[in-house]
Amino acid sequence: PQPYDYGLEYTSQDIDNELYDTLGGLNNHGSNSAGLAVGNGLANGTNKGMAPDAKIIFVKAILQGENQTLKMADACDYIFRKADLLGLPCVINLSIGDYLGSHDGNDPATILIENLLDEKSGRIFVCAAGNSGIFSNYHVNTVLDSDTSFTWFENSPGGIYLGGYGTNNILFDLWAKQSEIGGMKYAFGANLSSGTYSQRGSTIFRNALTNLGGAAIMDTIYNANGDRLATVEIYLSSENGNYHMQGFYSKVDSTSYNYSFRTTGVGEFDLWSSTDVPIYLNKIVSNTPTSLVFPNIVHYERADSLQSIVTAWACSEKCVTVGNIFNRASYVNVDGGIISSGNPPFKISSYSSRGPSRENVIKPDVVACGNFTFAPTSREILANPAYNGFIDEGGWHIRASGTSASAPVVAGIAALYLERCNNATYQDFLDDIKSTAFSSAYSGTLPNVLYGYGNISALEAILNRNYETNIQGNSMFCADSSELNLSSATMLDSVVWTHNGVSSNSNPLLINEAGVYSAISYSQNKTCIAKDTISIQQGTIPTSPAISVVGNILTSSVASNYQWYFNEIFLTGQTFQFLTGNISPTGQYYVSTTSPDGCVSRSNIYQQNASLEKFNSSIKVFPNPTENYFEILDLTNIRKVIIEDLNGHKVKELTNKSNKIDITDLRKGIYFVRIITESQILFTKIERL
Repeated sequence: PQPYDYGLEYTSQDIDNELYDTLGGLNNHGSNSAGLAVGNGLANGTNKGMAPDAKIIFVKAILQGENQTLKMADACDYIFRKADLLGLPCVINLSIGDYLGSHDGNDPATILIENLLDEKSGRIFVCAAGNSGIFSNYHVNTVLDSDTSFTWFENSPGGIYLGGYGTNNILFDLWAKQSEIGGMKYAFGANLSSGTYSQRGSTIFRNALTNLGGAAIMDTIYNANGDRLATVEIYLSSENGNYHMQGFYSKVDSTSYNYSFRTTGVGEFDLWSSTDVPIYLNKIVSNTPTSLVFPNIVHYERADSLQSIVTAWACSEKCVTVGNIFNRASYVNVDGGIISSGNPPFKISSYSSRGPSRENVIKPDVVACGNFTFAPTSREILANPAYNGFIDEGGWHIRASGTSASAPVVAGIAALYLERCNNATYQDFLDDIKSTAFSSAYSGTLPNVLYGYGNISALEAILNRNYETNIQGNSMFCADSSELNLSSATMLDSVVWTHNGVSSNSNPLLINEAGVYSAISYSQNKTCIAKDTISIQQGTIPTSPAISVVGNILTSSVASNYQWYFNEIFLTGQTFQFLTGNISPTGQYYVSTTSPDGCVSRSNIYQQNASLEKFNSSIKVFPNPTENYFEILDLTNIRKVIIEDLNGHKVKELTNKSNKIDITDLRKGIYFVRIITESQILFTKIERL
């Protein structure tokens, strides 16, 4: 596929029909990861992934050849492009990584992945922390001073990773900030591994920057008799502001020596080497003599268990790095046997790698269930009795383990998060999972280098991004129109109302019939979505009462639930058929009646010196008749405009103080218009064509 010019692309139909190249054979890993994240549970109805409705785009990684991490970055670019074509947000899970490298998140592949995340919202990247927690300590941090510090390595007669460099070799990987390493000097040597532990030979000390970026430095360690103890190759490069050294001892003469890397001066560096698979380099010596036997041992830099997470993207502050805890204490396998983990739920797996990054970023970010979980696997494995101890009693799922299993759990949670908030960013997700992560009896003080910020809580993380909406309006439809308004304490970007298949972006929404109204709202910047519904019932509109006057008493025709008003203000206690008291010669009166289901009708306006039929001839509205709107001419300081039908029912009320009145939402007919200014109340008529 373009623009990559390598790889093979298959459709879902190709995959269903098994029309694909297995590229080195089938295995368990990808099926486990995908199932834990997005499995649909159709095999038995229960083993579902976290986001079973998600769409799947997957890339099979080939971890051979050059530029492996850059190929991973290409794969991420490929997946994000496909998601963009579908118009969907996207989560990438990457349960893969290398234990050697800069461990600072500033390598080219990670920078590309970070750029993809920053490019647009709706993208989250999740990765496994690694499974090297069980390894012997293989990381050394050295802060230089005027003394000569050193670390010893044991020879590995069997050769290093993949056997690519033969036998009797030693290799370590060293990284530092280039700006801070210029004052370092280094040398390679050999010491006895017992007895006096005395030094038997050494190269000269070189400045750290000598020949940086040039050809390999070649040297030899000789003993006092001129015998060769080992040859040394020193590869130095400058990579994105980092100083990178690979120290390679070849043609090692004897396994009875401890081979040293000695440093002095100013600066700080980290180095890694281990005999454990998949690193399979060399053991850093941990069994050292006392200072009484070898006084210089006080300057020995020991290996520790820190920074054992995989390198590259797992060290990025923009990527979600996941550690691994136990999901259950035991299970029943397909043969009916009870398999016990020997560990309680929530306890960290001994395999789970530790942080922090070399830039001291807390890693992992969170932990999730990875050990003693169950996930899909290939049919070949399910059919092989050798795996029965690992297959659950249903016969369809195999026991998964490691951070390769815990990472897709978090990726599935991220998919649910983006379903709820499809324009959220990776930083939104990181903030929410960190702030809602919880501790257990095993996690200790958080955050730390094993549990990160704690156990992830899917529910709380998603609810943390939640916001509430409230539909305001009368649930009873009475007049020709009324309003529904969706409100929220959260600033809303937009609202879409739907009724009987018709949508509207207006909020408030003017309604003219009963029924079910649904509101879908988006928070600011369309980050999250919320849904709300209201059912509007049809009310019974009572007959409008009529006002008659006898002397100084106003009387309403027979109705129920009376309420008298004067100049638009209800009169306290005046809830009877008769209004008594002094009638103002200039004020305006009306009475309302309310039906049992809450619908209100109003009487005509009574004014001692005017009637509804006697309109102000000075008011000019144009156009009249009109189809869409009319404008009130030559009148200022308008406070309110009320439009009523011929029965006295209010159908529209405007308080926007505008002289231009939109009536496109009214039915055809004649309406009374009441105009309230700061000093008077005026009347006129308008006809809607």
